[in-house]
Amino acid sequence: MSTHFSGNAMTLVTLPGLRLLTATSGAGQRRAVAHLRQVIGTSTGPGDIRPWGQDECVVWHTAHRVAVAI
Repeated sequence: MSTHFSGNAMTLVTLPGLRLLTATSGAGQRRAVAHLRQVIGTSTGPGDIRPWGQDECVVWHTAHRVAVAI
């Protein structure tokens, strides 16, 4: 995981044959204005994890297949 001082982060998960990369935004207030609301819909901690696709701080996600050495 790499985090910028602004709160933005990139997380890389490596599995056999697959790499998952997700970018999240720490600038929730700026994104909330774009949605015409006062707060952004995001998880607040370990006891409040939103289902995949419902956390508005996720900017993008991509999966890359990689060759597995035998």
